[in-house]
Amino acid sequence: MTSRKKLFVHVGYPKTASSFLQQKVFPQLERTAFISHPFTQDNQALNKLQYADDALYDPAELQREIDRLFMMNPGKNLLLSDEHFCGLSFMNFINRGSIAQRLAKLDLELEILIFIRGQEAIIKSLYNQYLKMGMYDAPMDRPFISTPGRGMPYEDYESCAATWESKRRYIDQMSLMSTEHFKYSKLLDFYTPLFARTHVFLYEDLVADPQRVVTKLQAVFAEEFTLDPGDQGLGGRRNTGLADHRLTEKMYRNRMRGAADRLGERLVFGLARRYAKSRAKQFSREFERNLADIMAAADFAADNGRLATEYQLAVGQYPAHYPLV
Repeated sequence: MTSRKKLFVHVGYPKTASSFLQQKVFPQLERTAFISHPFTQDNQALNKLQYADDALYDPAELQREIDRLFMMNPGKNLLLSDEHFCGLSFMNFINRGSIAQRLAKLDLELEILIFIRGQEAIIKSLYNQYLKMGMYDAPMDRPFISTPGRGMPYEDYESCAATWESKRRYIDQMSLMSTEHFKYSKLLDFYTPLFARTHVFLYEDLVADPQRVVTKLQAVFAEEFTLDPGDQGLGGRRNTGLADHRLTEKMYRNRMRGAADRLGERLVFGLARRYAKSRAKQFSREFERNLADIMAAADFAADNGRLATEYQLAVGQYPAHYPLV
């Protein structure tokens, strides 16, 4: 039995300095064995935990693997860290609920660590990342992130006037993600009864005062460690965004990749670069306008209020990042 030791699971969110934590903070733990990717993605039991449906998933296999990890690290707690444990952001955070429920059924004491970030900033950062990675090639609008529709009443269906309309859907599977996935109190409501503890951290605290976050982590893991002087801030370790003209250029490069394969990258991407520079200011205005519309439609204020009042999170210290009523 592994219940004598704790399993900690760091679930992300994406774009909340997971790489910094995995490279500079978690490896310093001495009484807790730190395990991350590629193991958390390539190991069969952990892969099934995240991506296999119930017909393929084997809870006994996961329990055996976790037991084996404890045996391989005698006398230590375990920390599994992977931002995909809260679902794939570019697939509407698919499976994040089933991942949590599967973890909760393990025969051991399990605590969750989750970092959250102001909604506008995290959405912008994800958009920037997917453009840079070539996974997306369109402006910031509904194909990237959706807001909930009103649904289809049965009367509309019965009237024979109904047509297919993805904008009606609560989750539009044609979009990469939904604004609902960034209403953090809903996820905390789900996690809290499942696990012994759910530790919530603000990304903004990590940026403003890394040592304060380290002090909180020391309490969670019940051991002391320090950051090296050169690691007292995220600095260049953050995935930096692109300037407006580079972001525009990347969008058009992604769109034109097929043409580049046929006609040559130098010609096609050169055209993309020149066109992007000419449209950078317009793209920036459209981007900010679309993002403002998304934020207004999402109405995060009420949910952020719950973070402050029910979960005692200091989101009020960052009003520019967490809109409140």
